[in-house]
Amino acid sequence: MSDTTQIDKTHIDRLIQEIRAATARSPEEELVAAGLVTTEEAAEFLGISRSKLYEMMGERRISFVQVDRNRRIPRNELVRLAAAGLVMAINPS
Repeated sequence: MSDTTQIDKTHIDRLIQEIRAATARSPEEELVAAGLVTTEEAAEFLGISRSKLYEMMGERRISFVQVDRNRRIPRNELVRLAAAGLVMAINPS
């Protein structure tokens, strides 16, 4: 490999790293990236009452976004919560 080729590869690798760093999302941004749902939709998805959902939000057991007087739940948070409570079958068929 010539010196020019090595410099170009090194330069390209550095540029790729810079682009990845510039476009990386924070954990908070990742959480809301898939969108937000209403409390009604979240409660229905989880199969719980809205009262129970508000209780969980008050205890900080579920993440939410406050939009003025309304609360919205990240879709990814619903998936995380459901997966955390998943009990796997012993002999899946």
